[in-house]
Amino acid sequence: MPIDPRELSKMAGDPWLKNIPPSCPNCGYILVGAQSSICAECGQQFQHRNVEKFATDLQMEIRRFRDMNEMVDWSLKLVIAGGVILALGVLRSSNTPSLGEVARSVAIVIGFVAMALGLNVLRVNRLPYWAREHLPENPKLILGQITGVLGLALIAAGVLIP
Repeated sequence: MPIDPRELSKMAGDPWLKNIPPSCPNCGYILVGAQSSICAECGQQFQHRNVEKFATDLQMEIRRFRDMNEMVDWSLKLVIAGGVILALGVLRSSNTPSLGEVARSVAIVIGFVAMALGLNVLRVNRLPYWAREHLPENPKLILGQITGVLGLALIAAGVLIP
């Protein structure tokens, strides 16, 4: 008899594993108490296996948020470090031009990484509104957007600064 990974996580005491109610794969409407296989919200017909797959996928998406706020914090640190590297490279480029080029290249790469990490928090918008209640902490949406914009600004500065 195969073991369900969700059962293993429950046995291990995974705090990120929550019971996800059955919901419509099309619109996310909770199907508890549904009398037929047609969603009362959107009118789509659903099958049990699709509802189960949607719940499993939703659970995995919620689990991905485990480290999301930490990623946002790291992206802010990266943007700051990239800005310092770029500033030092620009200041020192008069003595060593190749140092300025390396600093710009490093700042651009750091900007891309910081932007990706920061804007990754926007994935919370994929979750149905009721599933956001299953997140153990609120995502740092504003800080994620700010670091995404700062990462983009770091890329632009790395490209545009002579």
